[in-house]
Amino acid sequence: MTIVAVGLTGSETRALRAEGVHVPTDIITRKSLIVASVINGALWIVFAIFAFLGEFVFPLVPIACTVWLAFHVRHWRSVPR
Repeated sequence: MTIVAVGLTGSETRALRAEGVHVPTDIITRKSLIVASVINGALWIVFAIFAFLGEFVFPLVPIACTVWLAFHVRHWRSVPR
């Protein structure tokens, strides 16, 4: 399996996929995962502060961010380096 760099046009991508070359839909870098982890941690801290203050807060955004982060970490680990 060959992985091709980004920056291809739509027709180039279709041609490569027709040849059996794997073209990732998006590139996930270690740096982007670190930034997403920091944002996720900040969202959970904000939720914890509001919960500690007795405010009613539903953690939908932190939960969604955690699921998104888990999905992208799983995808990042599956890409050969």
